[in-house]
Amino acid sequence: MNDPIVKVIVAARISLLIENKAPTGQFFSLPLEERSNLRRAIILDAGVLCFSREIVKSLTMEELKLELKRAVTGRTEP
Repeated sequence: MNDPIVKVIVAARISLLIENKAPTGQFFSLPLEERSNLRRAIILDAGVLCFSREIVKSLTMEELKLELKRAVTGRTEP
């Protein structure tokens, strides 16, 4: 795991789990896959968290956490 974008996504996932703001069972076990053609930072597609490297790079940690939560639960509120 030398990829800095993957590292920041993993850090955001861990942060959400620690804050108890994400479903733990499903959330942490989802594999990551880079897709350059996405219009969102992260989407859930067939059990895979797909991410856009360029969009993720442009987000703050809080914005990334909101995107992760939206992708998995469909919601962004706490």
